[in-house]
Amino acid sequence: MVRNINFKGDSFYNIGNVSMDGGFYQCQGTTNGTTTLNAIIFNMSNSTLSAFDINSTLDNTTISNGNIFTNLTSGGGRRILLSRSSNNTTFFNSKITYDGVTPTTQKMFDVWGGVLNLETTVNGSFANRIINNRDGSVLLSNCNFNPTVTGSTLLGNDVTTSTGTTSIRNSTIILDNSTTDLCDGQYLNTYILNSNIKNIGTSDIFTNSTNTGLLQVNNSNLVTNGTNTINISGNSPLVAGNLISNTPVIATNISGIITELTELDIE
Repeated sequence: MVRNINFKGDSFYNIGNVSMDGGFYQCQGTTNGTTTLNAIIFNMSNSTLSAFDINSTLDNTTISNGNIFTNLTSGGGRRILLSRSSNNTTFFNSKITYDGVTPTTQKMFDVWGGVLNLETTVNGSFANRIINNRDGSVLLSNCNFNPTVTGSTLLGNDVTTSTGTTSIRNSTIILDNSTTDLCDGQYLNTYILNSNIKNIGTSDIFTNSTNTGLLQVNNSNLVTNGTNTINISGNSPLVAGNLISNTPVIATNISGIITELTELDIE
């Protein structure tokens, strides 16, 4: 494990192949600076520890490049990243492949605070929430998410005391869920730009039953095999600019331009 605890200054780690038992990287205490990690990481175990645990009390930047492979025969795997402090910024560029016969059922990215910039590709046997955004700022840019099993969701917030902000730009996300909606927008401000999101299953993509949160979709396509791509039963606003959906959009507080195109598909 790489540990930066109360470390001052910039650091660079160029690691070849590494097998992860506990966590891979911890940033704790009063660490202050920029840490760059280039690594090929293999995980074949279950753990409550995150691969990346970012929790410095001072301004800190983490840059992750390379590849992460997780292969499970049993259990729920591990969380990829936990960001716990508002002082931390993470640029996560590592490609993630879940190639186990047993799906990983831990959250992928858990953002309690700070900034997370994602530019990554995710595929394989992952079956849980990709982004849990309690009180952070998350940017997905040029991402491609395409798990091969059912059960994945895109975005949510597991607390009611804060509002996270998530932006999805120039990305393609294809998930499969017929049990849970892909994004529960309560206590979240979510911005979608130039992106394609598809649910192969029958659940809605974006929902919100409260008056808290914002959904803004511009120049993007939404596809589901269910009834609605968007179903906002509360009074939280939906702002749409050139939104194309293959099913009806339901919202009480809505402004903008929406086109329903039943033949629309995303591959």
